[in-house]
Amino acid sequence: MEVIESIVTDSIEVENSTSTISTSKTEFVWTLQATWHLVRVRLDMEPEFDQPVCKKKRLWENVAERVTARLRAEGYTDVPARAFECDLKWRNMLATYRKNAERVKRLGVHGVHWEFFRAMHEVLGRSYEEIEAQRKAKLSNTKLGKAMAKFVWTLQATWHLVRVRLDMEPEFDQPVCKKKRLWENVAERVTARLRAEGYTDVPARAFECDLKWRNMLATYRKNAERVKRLGAHGVHWEFFRAMHEVLGRSYEEIEAQRKAKLSNTKLGKAMAKTRVTSHDSDQTSRIL
Repeated sequence: MEVIESIVTDSIEVENSTSTISTSKTEFVWTLQATWHLVRVRLDMEPEFDQPVCKKKRLWENVAERVTARLRAEGYTDVPARAFECDLKWRNMLATYRKNAERVKRLGVHGVHWEFFRAMHEVLGRSYEEIEAQRKAKLSNTKLGKAMAKFVWTLQATWHLVRVRLDMEPEFDQPVCKKKRLWENVAERVTARLRAEGYTDVPARAFECDLKWRNMLATYRKNAERVKRLGAHGVHWEFFRAMHEVLGRSYEEIEAQRKAKLSNTKLGKAMAKTRVTSHDSDQTSRIL
């Protein structure tokens, strides 16, 4: 009894021992020549693909058109390359390139024999830091980049925040205040001081100053507890002394000052009146 095995895929059927291969006429075949055209076209367009904001679909259509035009110029007019086919082929080639790039790190250039590696590595082999730096430089000039730009807290910027925020402690210490507006004021002052020193890259924003200060307060409290155990010599945090001179008062002193400030406001008088009324009611109930 003869056994016939058949393997069917989307476009290829292999049957019997004759191994007849039938390929769909609508499928583009990646010959070595076509693959080289894809590599050269895609690498030539790397600056366009590397833009922070770009229409990838349109770019891949452009790649497909160029690859097809080069093949037709050489007499291959069977099936045009399509955008999704070029995209998929390039993704597979990138995966192979990355594997070979790792191999180069272990064995050196002589350990890699993939024919497309050298051409791809000349364009894609730049360091991650260089690519990131160039990407951020391009992005910084766009609206999206300005919205995404993150303020970097250098030592100098952090000192400006500490000094500005401590100078404004009486304003933040008010029982009733608009914290959002105060933090906007802090951000404006910090940015102004940095710009006066020549740093004009990215302005400090209110929420960034608020978050940074919260983190610094947490670090300050940890160091304040350390001072109680080990003394002032046990703390080496550079911002501790400046912050402790303003924030190191006792809780009782802060509460006494807060109540004194509150008593002169409408809210304080209303709260005091409520307490007196409540006290009188308790006295009356005891007498009865």
